[in-house]
Amino acid sequence: MLFLKYHLKKYPKMTNQDIIKLIYQETLGPNHIISDQNRVLNYLQKELEENHNLNNNLYEYIGTNYVRMDIHKYYQYFNSLDLFVDLFFKSLSLNQDLSLLKETLNNFLSKEDLKDYNYLPVSHSDIYRSSYLPHYRIIKSSLLTIEHKVIQLDNYLSLLPNKTIISLEGRCASGKSTITSKLKHKYTVIPIDDFFLPINLKTKERLNEIGGNINYELVKKMLVELKQALKRNLEVFSYSAFDCSKQEYYTKEIILKDKVILEGVYSASIYFRELIDKIAYLYVDKETQLKRINNRSLKEKFINEWIPLEEKYFEHILIEEISDIII
Repeated sequence: MLFLKYHLKKYPKMTNQDIIKLIYQETLGPNHIISDQNRVLNYLQKELEENHNLNNNLYEYIGTNYVRMDIHKYYQYFNSLDLFVDLFFKSLSLNQDLSLLKETLNNFLSKEDLKDYNYLPVSHSDIYRSSYLPHYRIIKSSLLTIEHKVIQLDNYLSLLPNKTIISLEGRCASGKSTITSKLKHKYTVIPIDDFFLPINLKTKERLNEIGGNINYELVKKMLVELKQALKRNLEVFSYSAFDCSKQEYYTKEIILKDKVILEGVYSASIYFRELIDKIAYLYVDKETQLKRINNRSLKEKFINEWIPLEEKYFEHILIEEISDIII
C-alpha cells in the first residue's frame, strides 16, 4: 500500500475500518451489483445533492492501480456525469483473490485489528463520513488522462493562498513538463533543469550525495530571492540559470505570478525544502515510464544513469509520505 501513509496524514481520523476499506479497494478494485448504467447515473446525481467538501481533490490514489474519483469535483469541472459512469464501468473488476487481500491486510494490521473482519466489503466509519464527507467511485488509475492531471494540480493550486511556492516532483517521463506547459498562463513555472550541475562540479563525491546532481546551492539562493520578490509584489523576477549546451550561466527573466511552481526531480530536496511551501508528486508507474523513455533519444543515459540516481533520491526522501498532493 504505497499511499497508505499519505491517507493517514491527510485523514487523521481514519479508523482500522477505513484502512481495511482502503486496502480492500486497492486490492480487489470496484465491484458493483448494478449493471444498468442509467441506474448508476441516478445514484450519482442523488449524491450531488448531498453535503460535500469543497476543498476535495479531483481524485486520490489509493494504491498504484486505482484512484477515488470525487463525484462533486468531477461534476464541477466537466458539468456532466456521463463520462464518469463510463470510467466507472471500465474499472469494474472481477478479481476476487481473497488470499491477496488477506496477505495485504496482514502486512498492515494486527490479528487483533482483523479478528472480527470477514473479508467482505466494508463502509467508511461514522467518524470518517462525518469528518470528510466522502463521495467518490473507484476508477482505474490507468484511465486518468493528462486533462485529469492538469485539473488535479490546478484545483489544488487554486485553493492555496497567494505567494505560495510549490514543488512539482515526479520521476522522469511522468509528465511534469507537459502538465506545467498547460498551466504556465496561470502560474509561474521555474524548471529545475535551469540548475543542472556544470561539468567541473560533477565530482564523484558530489554525485554520491542524495540529490547532489543539481546545483542545490544556486536553487536555495534563487528561492530566498524569490520569496523576497513575492513579498515585495514584484512583477518580474530574474535569476541565474545554467545553459547545458553552452556550459555557461545566463540571467533568466520571468513574469512573476501569484503562485510559483518549481518543476522537476529534486525540487523538494532537503537542501532547500524549508523554502518550499507545498509538495506535489506526479505519480507514474514503471511500465509507463519505461515506455515513454524508450521513445527518447538519450534512453540509455536515462536507464543507466539518471533513473538510478532518481530512485535513490525518492527512496531517501519518502516522496509518497511527504507529498501534500499526489497527481
